[in-house]
Amino acid sequence: MTTLQPPYPDHLTRRSRERTIRIVLWWLIGFVVALAWDKAAYNALAVTAVGGEAAHHAKASLEARDWYRLLRITGYLPTWFCVATIFFLTDRARASRGLPPPLLPHADTWPNRAGLRRAALLLLCTIGSGAAAELIKLIIGRVRPGASIGSGLWYDFRLPLSGLLTGADLGFPSSHAAVAFAAAFAMTTLLRPARPVVLALAIGCAYTRLAAGAHFLSDVYAAAGLSYAVCAWFRRLDARNNAGTHPLLTSHADARPANQSFTAHHHQ
Repeated sequence: MTTLQPPYPDHLTRRSRERTIRIVLWWLIGFVVALAWDKAAYNALAVTAVGGEAAHHAKASLEARDWYRLLRITGYLPTWFCVATIFFLTDRARASRGLPPPLLPHADTWPNRAGLRRAALLLLCTIGSGAAAELIKLIIGRVRPGASIGSGLWYDFRLPLSGLLTGADLGFPSSHAAVAFAAAFAMTTLLRPARPVVLALAIGCAYTRLAAGAHFLSDVYAAAGLSYAVCAWFRRLDARNNAGTHPLLTSHADARPANQSFTAHHHQ
C-alpha cells in the first residue's frame, strides 16, 4: 500500500518557514519606510499634486499616453486571462502531438489535464491577489490621496468595515498593483526567462497608479507584498497537488517528487 508523503522533507519545510519569517520582517520594515515616504512620493510623482484645474488637465494628458495605458493594463485582470489562454492552447497543442507539457501534473491528481496547469496557476494567482486586495481595501477603508488631501487630511480613514457598504475612493492596497505583481510573480515561475520583463511591467503599473495620484506609495508596496504571499501559497498548493514536482519541469525524467529525491539521497 502506497503512503502519501508531503511534497517536501521536514528540514526543507523548516528552512522555508525561517525564510518566510525573514521575508515578513523585511517587508514590515519596508512598509514603515513606504509610509514615511508617502507624502514625498506623492508630491514628487503625482501629476495631480499641483492641484486645481491644472491637475485635471495633467491627469487627462497622462492617461492619454500609450505607455501609460500599456503599463496600466498589466493590472487589468482580463489581460492575464488572455495570457492564460495562450498557455492553455500552447500546452494542449503540445499534448496533442505527444510532447510532454512544460508543467507536469501528477498522474493521480490531474489526469489528462496537462494543458491546464500553467493557465490555472496564473489565473489563481492574479484572481486571488486582486480579490484579496479588494477585500482588504473594503475592511481597512483608507481613502485615496485625492479624496483625503482634498479634505485637508493626509490619511483619511472611514469607519472600520464601512467600506463594505460603500467602496468608492478607497485605495489601500492598490488592486491594480496587486494583479500586476501577482502576474509577475506567477510568470517568474511559469516562464523564468521572462522574469525581468514581467517584473518591470509590474513596477511600471505601480508607477502609473502613483503618477495618476490614485494611490500612495504604501498602497502599491502593500499590494506587492500581498501578491507575493498569495502567489507563494498557490505555488505551494500546486506543488502539493502535483507530488512535489516543480512547475518548470520539462521532462518526465525530472518529475520525481522532491521527497523521493531526498529519501534516495538519504539512504545512499
